[in-house]
Amino acid sequence: MGFVSACVGVVINPVPTMLSIVRRRPVGWAFLVIVLVYAAQGIAAQAVVLAGSFDAADFGDMEWLLASVQVLPFIVAPVIAVPVLAFFAAVFWVMSLILGGRGPYCGLFTGLAFASVPSVFSLPANLMVSQFWLLPGIVGLGIFAWTLALTVFAVQENNGFSTGRAIAAVFIPLGILFILAVALVVFAIVIIAIAISEGGGGWY
Repeated sequence: MGFVSACVGVVINPVPTMLSIVRRRPVGWAFLVIVLVYAAQGIAAQAVVLAGSFDAADFGDMEWLLASVQVLPFIVAPVIAVPVLAFFAAVFWVMSLILGGRGPYCGLFTGLAFASVPSVFSLPANLMVSQFWLLPGIVGLGIFAWTLALTVFAVQENNGFSTGRAIAAVFIPLGILFILAVALVVFAIVIIAIAISEGGGGWY
């Protein structure tokens, strides 16, 4: 199975393809997938901005300038995606070990990288945002569910888990991270509210 056939297989025949990927563990292909997928998303995001006015006279327009700045996270996305993916692979791997799994970390990292392949289908939706402004959100939600299902497949095949145990290995840490994020936001709001009240309760 070559690189292209692996990417296509993730879309049209995910279960045996993910099984082959996590067993062969082509880490080099995993990095290539991350770079290609997130660079393509960056190109699509930039195309949305460039689809508008790109006249030099508009350079001073704050709205155009802010739109350009918003493209920057997408440009650097391939660089950021690698450590983020490595972190989540580590989280799912540790949870898998707790649940009795013995699959290697590199197999899970590679599987999670290939699980991002469906993200390329968000590109046409992003380019049609001016005609169908709800389309990117709908497509994005579907791709998120699709990617999550592939992530469960990767965990399942990497550890020889049942579907239920693989779902637990993914959703338990995601739930914990969500609770921690909410707690952090609430804590930050409380700290800001206390600082404002101690400062006189107003803005100057």
